[in-house]
Amino acid sequence: LVRTKALLKNCIVSIDASPFKMFLAKHYGMDMETKSKSKAKLAKEKKSKRAAVPKFDVNKASAALKRKWAHRQKTHKIEKTLEDQLKLGRVLAKLTTRPGQNGRADGAILEGAELAFYQKKLEKKK
Repeated sequence: LVRTKALLKNCIVSIDASPFKMFLAKHYGMDMETKSKSKAKLAKEKKSKRAAVPKFDVNKASAALKRKWAHRQKTHKIEKTLEDQLKLGRVLAKLTTRPGQNGRADGAILEGAELAFYQKKLEKKK
């Protein structure tokens, strides 16, 4: 929770970006992973006992899929600030439902002026 300490409608939350990274990789062929991982970090990841999140390798795509991606990328643009958040692994979102009423929390990812506003608020808070 970012803005308030309770899950209410219109509260701002920070969520994990991995499902969004996976969607962008599969649908647009955009790899949002940071390329500069050190050898020590890679060795540490191999040794970790947690279940690894399955990754989609953009480089192993078929020629037909690459043509689809090229066609989709002609009209698709992603904001710089949103791309930065995806690379960091956390995305700011706003809840659009009342979680206590229906038992789930639906929402929308912040972008544009609204994202800039809340990022400034978070910087002041720190």
